[in-house]
Amino acid sequence: MNISAARKQILSEILVIGFGSIGARHARVARGDGHNVTVVSRRNAADAFPCRQSIAEAVGDGQVFDCVIVASETGRHLFDLETLLASGFTGRILVEKPVFAASSDAHAITAAAQDNIRVAYNLRFHPLLIDLRERLQNGARVLNVVVHVGQDLHQWRTGRPIEQTYSSQKSGGGGVLRDLSHELDYLIWMLGPWRSVCATGGRVGDLPGDADDCWGILLHFDSGAMVTLALDYFCRRPVRTVVVNTSQDTIHVDLVRGVRTDTAGETRLDIDRDFTYQAQLRALVAGESSLCNFDQGVAVLGLIEAIEESAASGLVVLR
Repeated sequence: MNISAARKQILSEILVIGFGSIGARHARVARGDGHNVTVVSRRNAADAFPCRQSIAEAVGDGQVFDCVIVASETGRHLFDLETLLASGFTGRILVEKPVFAASSDAHAITAAAQDNIRVAYNLRFHPLLIDLRERLQNGARVLNVVVHVGQDLHQWRTGRPIEQTYSSQKSGGGGVLRDLSHELDYLIWMLGPWRSVCATGGRVGDLPGDADDCWGILLHFDSGAMVTLALDYFCRRPVRTVVVNTSQDTIHVDLVRGVRTDTAGETRLDIDRDFTYQAQLRALVAGESSLCNFDQGVAVLGLIEAIEESAASGLVVLR
């Protein structure tokens, strides 16, 4: 499988808001691709990048940015977006997933601003998922899909105690359902609109903090496809797998190992961990339509809220 991506010779001024683990990754990937990067963070990132203490300071000193990446805690996304837009910025914006802590936050963003906002569901740029989507849109009827994603939260940010990370705190918009909502996005991206959802889960284990850590979800799509999805913060050996039964084949994708297996055999990929982030950034800079747009990001958040409603009520929730 050819996974090379033509380098886009576009030098941009990029502002990254937030310098936690994901903000640092975005900044490093952007600099590695040849862009000029400035960071907004209360932490001292000046040793690595030019650093500003606030959005107002970053955009108020006369510097013009082509793209902005919002990589702050989920609970701050709306505030940071409103601050950025109030400054007069009208360029392209990439917001880390999920786009907001609650879907109602979307109403605060004008339609004109929404057109420039994309959501960072970078797994849309994984070659194995791109290939799987093309296969599923090539005529075969999807019968059922089984998805499992999990990783021990202790392994995520080894430099900080778990209780100090937003992932473990409801107030920061953390929790496994939002942290690992990539699966919800790519399922809709591949299979189309969902019809109904039944879910159980929430806080099951004894990790520090108060955020949700485990979910079992059953989805039914308008296409007829049935999906079983498991999310957790517990797996001591990280797992991210998709098994699809179609009317023609059984396809197994292991994103951790970079392996696709079907009746024709096995395909292995060796891609860098930054590959999907780099491809996503290049699509943002080039203004391509392959990224998750604002409405799609809000739709994922709507599904997250339906999952929580189902678990709380014990009922099937219809879209």
